[in-house]
Amino acid sequence: MKIYIYVCLMAALTLITYSCKKDIGNYTYHDINEVKFPKELNGKITAFVLAKLIIKPELTFTLDETADPKRYSYEWVYVVPNGQPDPGAKTLGTTKDLDILVNIAPGTYDSFYKVTDNVTGVKFVKKFSLEIRNIYNEGWLLMTEVNGKAQFDILSKQVDGQFITINDLLTKTNSALQLTGKPRLVYGYQIGNVLGYGIKLPYGLYLGTDQSVDRVDAETFAWKPDYNVKKEILDPDLPTDFHIDAIQRVRGENSAYMITSSGDVYFTAPSQQIKYSQPLNYANDLLFKVAPFMGANENFISGNQNAYFYDVVHKSFWKHLSVFDAKLLPVPDPTGTAPKLFNFTNTGKDLLYMTYVTTGTQIYAILKDPATQKRYMARFKQTDATQLGFEEIISPDIDKAESFAVSPAQGYLYYNVEGKVYQYDSNSIPKSKLVLDKGAAKISLLKFHTYHATKYTDGDKLLVCSYDPALPEGQNGKIEQFNVLLGATGIGLDKTYTGFGKVVSLHYRER
Repeated sequence: MKIYIYVCLMAALTLITYSCKKDIGNYTYHDINEVKFPKELNGKITAFVLAKLIIKPELTFTLDETADPKRYSYEWVYVVPNGQPDPGAKTLGTTKDLDILVNIAPGTYDSFYKVTDNVTGVKFVKKFSLEIRNIYNEGWLLMTEVNGKAQFDILSKQVDGQFITINDLLTKTNSALQLTGKPRLVYGYQIGNVLGYGIKLPYGLYLGTDQSVDRVDAETFAWKPDYNVKKEILDPDLPTDFHIDAIQRVRGENSAYMITSSGDVYFTAPSQQIKYSQPLNYANDLLFKVAPFMGANENFISGNQNAYFYDVVHKSFWKHLSVFDAKLLPVPDPTGTAPKLFNFTNTGKDLLYMTYVTTGTQIYAILKDPATQKRYMARFKQTDATQLGFEEIISPDIDKAESFAVSPAQGYLYYNVEGKVYQYDSNSIPKSKLVLDKGAAKISLLKFHTYHATKYTDGDKLLVCSYDPALPEGQNGKIEQFNVLLGATGIGLDKTYTGFGKVVSLHYRER
């Protein structure tokens, strides 16, 4: 039996070995058509946000000298890594040559060019690195008026320090946001990651008109309906045309206030998980209307962080101190030995302007007596509301003033009447003087901009935004930046920007 089994095994082994040797002759080897990629896809390709990216690779094929385009299919792909919004593979194009407007967040991405031979079904892949840079990395964001409508322009700072004007940025970036109505505001600040309810964009870039306020992606300016500001507020009963007149970061962090067109104050502090929810401006269970100004420090200071608001009906000052306070508190009138120059609880006057001034950590308020039409300037400490000054402003055409600004370092008041700018300082002689005359041009805005990063040092330079009615709409706007001269001696021209619409609001996008 053992001998029989052994003989059978040997026979089977011999048969298998013979079959394998015989099978070698059954294969016929031949070359397949291969793709040869050009050297330009080796390494890194650099592109810029909102600029054209054109790649025209010269492909060669080992068995297709004619390179028949109908024989092949193509795909360009980049990969968004985990940890970034919407991770995964994204298709850039499906043609041999890539010709697109880049609308990708800045960064460096693993990318692939795929060529499929539709005859053989074989796919060839070339990996390369795609670096996206932002030519709109930094600069002045402008909410302008063009032919009575809102338009978003930008003064983009280039690597050489120069600024270029880009008109109608939303159209140029193929943004889905269409502005309706007249321009109202533009503002931006770093919010950080938002947990729970809200808009999941780490940078808050707000574009507002008199009909709506929306946010856009700060890198690509992309928009979707969920970016409307109503999506940030825990209130289901907001009107369709809900919009805001003011928004401002406070306390040098991601806390912020917004004042609506109906005079309501909302507050958010994402780091404390506090959302925009119920208005803060109520007393005795009744809402009161707040003026569209706030006296609050955008950047961090030690001590109390009071933010001040003004009740337009009862003509009184209110404050918000703690992030956990659910409502505004009335500012009490001075008592005892504290100086009393006016009444906080009833000034009897209308508020025309209010701002925070870094010198002396003061709040400046410009008031109008409705009975006499006289203008007054009130000053008090931001930390404890100690009154510092109250005086009638005696200055040319002050009753016709259209906009105001206060030097944060010097405390000088500036106002304009049509194309003229006046400076007022209660400590100088004379107290007021004409410092700029634009002639036939009209001034649309005066501002001292508050920068959020300490590396920017132009915070005490006066911005004068004007427009020439005789020039074409959309190109007749101008921004002039002036140095504030010491000793209340006037202003000196520093920089000039042109080529956009009538500037209603502006904000500097920092990097």
